[in-house]
Amino acid sequence: MIKSQEKAYMFERLSPEKLVKWTKKLKYFRFFRAVGGHANDCDRLVIKIPLQQGLSQSNLFRKLGFDIPAAAEKELDRIRDQYLHTHLSQKACRSSLFGPGFHYHGFDGALFIEKWGSGGPLDVTDEDVAVAAAFETAIDGQGLKFSMPPSKLFNCFCEEHYPEYFVA
Repeated sequence: MIKSQEKAYMFERLSPEKLVKWTKKLKYFRFFRAVGGHANDCDRLVIKIPLQQGLSQSNLFRKLGFDIPAAAEKELDRIRDQYLHTHLSQKACRSSLFGPGFHYHGFDGALFIEKWGSGGPLDVTDEDVAVAAAFETAIDGQGLKFSMPPSKLFNCFCEEHYPEYFVA
């Protein structure tokens, strides 16, 4: 159950109507309200893709549009969690699907992809939602599984956490 002060914080800058509209437009991404407490903590859209049995990490990244140099492939398949971001950055692995403003990191046996910043460095805008929706379309049909919702925390706006806003 979401507490009243958590709801107040969730809707401090964006209306429930706006967040419901975004949630209905997106299949996999969900809005996350910044928790705060440190510099550069921003609101963002998040998608969670668990590392999947039978699919090497390098193949997962290929499905996401990454161009992985052959020299990095074997290393990538044995690296887990928080090292993914550092490793991909060091090996100059870039995704043709991500574009500017997408960020990715590994954590808890999954790949998290985040989008924000079209309207300002700490905000999510309609433009970010449109770009995230286009990304979803590009990866649909790849046979990937997604964790829904991507988080059990109150700051993830979704039907599971805020069902009262999705009543028809």
